[in-house]
Amino acid sequence: MSFSVGEIVGPYRIIAQLGQGGMATVYKAYHAALDRYVALEVLRPAFLEDTSFLARFQREARLVARLDQPNIVPIYGYAGHEGRPYRVMKFIEGETLKARNSFYYGDQGHAQDMLDQLMQDNPDLPEGQLLEAEFAAELGENDRAHQSLADLRKNPSARD
Repeated sequence: MSFSVGEIVGPYRIIAQLGQGGMATVYKAYHAALDRYVALEVLRPAFLEDTSFLARFQREARLVARLDQPNIVPIYGYAGHEGRPYRVMKFIEGETLKARNSFYYGDQGHAQDMLDQLMQDNPDLPEGQLLEAEFAAELGENDRAHQSLADLRKNPSARD
């Protein structure tokens, strides 16, 4: 249920998959009418049945779209294609945040591997805590990621 290279999604043509995280997959796409590349952040299928998460995904798009700050990637829009919601963001050429942080903070593989295993073994864990742990792992904050994962292992039914 992911987009394919060459697929037309609204006014965008998918060029390449750039990355995938716990919440979404990011694609490079081309908007021919405006002659510019954009990034499409597409919600993963696992979250499509959760109406509160869908509302959060859209709410985040609206909130971030209002911001004008050089350290925040601008959001140009929010839409859906064949039941798959996506956010349209400015495409920024260069390395990923994960790659850059890996250079500065070392490999986050261990925390990410733990998170992936925890998610696989416990699909009903609270998404807010999972996202916090994933975010920490991707930013190289291994201590915070490990603590979040330890908390989830102790009490997987805890709510965020």
